[in-house]
Formats: sequence, structure tokens, C-alpha cells
Amino acid sequence: MAWTWTAPAEREVATTAAFVNSEGRKIHDGLGGPSQFDLERAGFVPFQPYVQLELALRAYIPTTLGIQFNGHMSDELCEKISGIEGRYRESKEGRWRSIWHGIGECKDALDGWVALIPESYGLVVVKTGLAVLAEDSVEKRNKIFNTFAALRDALNRADPKRMSFRSNKELGDCADRLYKTVVDSIEELILLTSKEKSTWRKYIPKFKHKTPPTDPDAILQNLIDRTKEFEHAVGIARDQAIEKTAIVAHCIGIQTAFVHRDVNAMGSEVGEMHGLMTQMSTGMDLIASDSTYVRRGMDENAANMKRESEQNERRHQELRGLIIEKLKVRNAIAARETMLLEATLNAKNHLLQLLLETKRKDAQEIARLRQRAHYARERGAVVRWDRFCQILARPSSTDGEPPDLDCMFQHSNQDLERTLVQRGRFSMATQGQVRSLLRHNRFLQWMNRRHPDMILVEANVRTAGLEKLSAISVFCATFVTSMISVHPDGVVAHFFCGLHIVPQDPWYGPNGLVRSITMQVLMKLVEMNLLNLNFIDNRDYLMALEDHDLNSLCETLHSLVSQFPADTTVYCIIDSISCFDKDRTFKDLEIVIKLLQRIVDDRSLIPIFKVLMTNPTQSTRRMKDLSGFKENQCGLVSLSSNNLVPMEISNRVVESHLLRPLTPTPPLPKRELFRTVKWEGYGDQLDEGWQTE
Repeated sequence: MAWTWTAPAEREVATTAAFVNSEGRKIHDGLGGPSQFDLERAGFVPFQPYVQLELALRAYIPTTLGIQFNGHMSDELCEKISGIEGRYRESKEGRWRSIWHGIGECKDALDGWVALIPESYGLVVVKTGLAVLAEDSVEKRNKIFNTFAALRDALNRADPKRMSFRSNKELGDCADRLYKTVVDSIEELILLTSKEKSTWRKYIPKFKHKTPPTDPDAILQNLIDRTKEFEHAVGIARDQAIEKTAIVAHCIGIQTAFVHRDVNAMGSEVGEMHGLMTQMSTGMDLIASDSTYVRRGMDENAANMKRESEQNERRHQELRGLIIEKLKVRNAIAARETMLLEATLNAKNHLLQLLLETKRKDAQEIARLRQRAHYARERGAVVRWDRFCQILARPSSTDGEPPDLDCMFQHSNQDLERTLVQRGRFSMATQGQVRSLLRHNRFLQWMNRRHPDMILVEANVRTAGLEKLSAISVFCATFVTSMISVHPDGVVAHFFCGLHIVPQDPWYGPNGLVRSITMQVLMKLVEMNLLNLNFIDNRDYLMALEDHDLNSLCETLHSLVSQFPADTTVYCIIDSISCFDKDRTFKDLEIVIKLLQRIVDDRSLIPIFKVLMTNPTQSTRRMKDLSGFKENQCGLVSLSSNNLVPMEISNRVVESHLLRPLTPTPPLPKRELFRTVKWEGYGDQLDEGWQTE
């Protein structure tokens, strides 16, 4: 059967254990010593020859002493043991005492052997058991005492503290046999001194390997033989150790002789080296004296170099200070020259932008005049006014159905009515804040001037952030109706942005704003029998109007406004313009505001075109940055939110302000100077531009 080391069985394990037993003590002393291999556990266990002795004691002592020992009767056992020890101390017999006193003298030697007896019994139990044996067997007392004395002497001679046998296999085997003989002798004496038919003996297992002797002399002889065998093995081991020691000592002696010879040789060499060292010491003294002289010279040179270095450093600092001063002066000059150059460049660039802007506006003005002259030629319109009204009234997104012209024409009046009915929703304080516009100087200037003008009113009403119509919307509606009543010959066009903020609305956004104002102006021209559509003499232009192109619609509004006679005032009222100040519609809103500003700035415009735009709250930054208000800051009118005097907005109040005689008003700043000045006047503009910087 082959060996299987991958999964070792009993045979492989037993072979390995035999190798450890035979060769372990040769590898290291720690692997020697008594032990035995347990095949069932597959490992080494302590050498336990006292197992049979333990069973004998467990059966004999409780029966003889009348004690059934367990963990709860320790006190009773101790009391009986103490009583027996007391009787022993009072006994006048000296032989037993001498035996145990002799054992006590060799206590240090016996501790290593006694420790092998289980702790559950101890020496006291053994002594107590032996005392009982002595009382029960008077005849065998002397032989038993002699045998135990021999056991004591054998244990003393086999003291492991004085005889090291773990590295010697033969000696270790003899010691194990002697130890086992001692344990077996104790067990045999116990069996020998007990009655053969005692009830406790049936609990002691019979030996399978031997028959216990019936004579103490045989036990003693067996113990003597094992002791002599052990002492003989000890003698042989001692002789071998002495021989090894002698050989080692001889080798050491030979090596010592060689070492002595080498020491003598090294002594002569050391003497020679001492002479050389003496010579070297003399040379070193000479070198030290020379180095002292050289060091003194080097110190003087170092001092001179240090003085020169300090002088050079001082001159370097002075030169560095002069250079820094010169650099500061040069940097100041460079900074001044740089600033002068930047100022010159800024002046030139400002002049360049001013001239380019002037030329651009002149070119635009010339182009518009040429276009108007082109339109003024009697070429005839390419569209009738009723179809043109349909174009303006058609929604941006239609389902193909024609628009209801009557409804579309009336949308401005409907917006006016929807706004007027909201008057009761606002408090008197809010109406009073909005009504204060009638007393504002800039509004009065806008009303009384006989020239085109445009203003943006910020009402600053706190509760009008998300409302479609506000108190300023009611004011605009009241102002429109009052203007129609007081000045029936005037032209009033209006648009309420808050009512057209839904993309589905036909008049949605800035595009719807321009179309609504254009339609109202168109209807007024038809009413006054002044309409002339000859400026629409181009099919491309007409197609752009049909597509509601915002730039074309703005040009159309400009052309229609220009057809009113002189001294006719055209009012354009746009409420809540901020409703279109959204990212989606701001770009178109910017185009519309620039158109209105261009009409106002048209120096050749025949009628008087006035624009009033309102914002229920405050305008945004980008709204204020539009060209119409950025260049004309006086066009912004902001009402104070602290002016909360309760007053009602009514037609009677507004009409009374409109019927008042015109009063002289302070002239407005001539913001149009740059628009009317020609190239030959650029010198005055440049001077004025430098003053504003």
C-alpha cells in the first residue's frame, strides 16, 4: 500500500512520531525528555505511568478512610487528614518518622518527581494511605518501610537537577524505566498490603502485561536493579562527557600555543610600529608649527579681505541707492508719458467715434429723406387702404379664417373700457400717488412744449408687480378720454401692454403694439381724409408688411405720422411697457423704442409727435440703458412712493388740468445739438466733449 502524505493516515503519523522520538533529542535538548505518543489523538502526551496508581488510590483511600471524595466534601477530608497527622506526631515510634524526615531532607530533589503525582491527591494523601496500611498489616510493616526507604534513596539518586540526561538517549530511557518502576512499586505495595478479598480491589483493573509480585523483597529487588541500571548509564554518560572534555581541552591547548606564537610575532610588529609612530609624531609636531605660521598668515589675509569686502559692500549699497533713485525718476517719467499717451489715444478715439456717429446719423437721415422723397413721387400705392387694414389686423398665427375687421378696429376702445372699470380696485392713496404726475414739472413740460417729446414714467406702485392693470393704467385711460374731450382735433393712439401678454393674443408683444398704433393712426388719417399710401409702392415692401416685419412696420408708422398737417399733435400713450421687458420680447421692444425715438428726433417731421410710456414699478437697468433714455436722462420721470395723499383719479380732475392756460416752462437741454451740427462745427463739439470728461 502506497504512502499517502497528502492525507496522512495512522501509519504515516506513527512513522513521523517515531522519527521525532529517535532524532528529536539530537536536534535540540528541548525535544528530549519523557513523553509518549497517543495514536488516537495523533499527538504527544505527557509520560503517565501513574495512571494505574491513580486508580488504586481512588479506590483504596475512600474505602479505607470511609470518605467518598467529591468537590463538596473537602472540609471533611481535611479534618480526617489533620487527625491522622496529629496521631502520627504524637506517636513514639521513630521509624516511620525517620523515613519521612529522611525524605524531607531531600525535598528539593524529590519535588521534580512528586510533581508528577496528580494534585488531587498530593503527598498528604499518600502519607495518610501509608499510615493506614501500616495499621492494617503489622507483619509486613518492616519490609514495607524498608522498601519505601529504598524508594526515597532511588528518587534522591535520580535527581534530575544534578543529572542531565535529555541529550543522551540511553540515559533518558533508563531514567524513564526507573521512574515507571517507582510508580509501579508504589501501586504494588498498595495492592500487597490490602486484603485480597477487599471490596475495593474489584474496582482496580488487572494488569494485562504482568502479574504483581506477592513479596516486598521482589519489589525491592526490582527497584534496586533499575536504580543500578540508571546509575550505570549515568556513569557511562559521565565518562563520555569527560572524554569529550579532555579532547576539547587538548585542542584548546594546541590552539593556545599557536595563539601565543602569533602574539609574540605581533609584539615585534607592534614595537616596529611604535618606532614609526614616534617618527610620525615628530613630523606632526613640525607640521603643527608650520601650520600655526600659515594659519596666522591666513587670519591676517582673511581680516584684510573682510575689510575690503565691507568697503565694497558699502560702495555697492551707495551705488544701489543711486540706481534706485534714478529708476524711480525714470519710472515717474515713463508713467507720466504713458498717461499722456493714453489720454491722447482716448481723445483721438473719442473724436473718431464722435465723427463716425455723426456721419452715420447724417447718412441715415439722408437715406430716410431719399426714401421719403422716393415715396413722395407719384408712383401710386400697390395696396388699398382696406386691404392694408386687413394686413395690420391679421394675427401672426391664423387658422386661415379672415379676421373680423369690426372687432379688430374696436379692440383699442375695448381695452380702454376694460381699464376704466378697474378704477374702484385701487385705494385712494395709490390713486393719489399716480395723480401726482399731473403736478410733475417734467410731465407739464411734455404737455406744454410745441415740439416732439418722449418720456417714461415710473409710478413706483408697490402692489403692481404681477397685475395686468395698475393704478397708472387707470390714469392713462382717463388721460386718453380727457384728451379726446378737451382736444378733439388732436390725435390720440393708445395701447395697454398688460392686456396683450399672452402669445395667442392677436396684438401680442411689441409687434402687436406697433400694428395697433399704426392702425389707430391710419383710421384717423382716413377720418381726416389725409391718408396717402403711395409710399407703399414696392412689392417687396408690401410682402414684408404682410409678414409683419417689425422694421417695415416701424417705417410705415413713421410715414403715416408724417402725413398729419402742421401743428397737429399726435399723442402715443403706451401703458405698462415693462410687461414686454422679458427675454423673449426685449429685442423687439428695443427696436420699437428706437423707432419712437427716431420719430421724435426727426427734425423734418411736420406734426408734433409726443410719446408717453409708463411702468407701474421701476424700470430695469437694461430698460434704462436703451438709447432713447441713456442719451436723454431727463426723459425718465419717477414718482415718489411717499406721496400717498388720498386723491381720486377722475375725468373731471384731468380735464381741469388740461384746460388750464399754457404756462412758460424752463427750456429742456439741447440734446439735439450733436444731431444737427455738420462737419464744419466739429471743433466746438470736441471742446464740449473734453469738458464732460
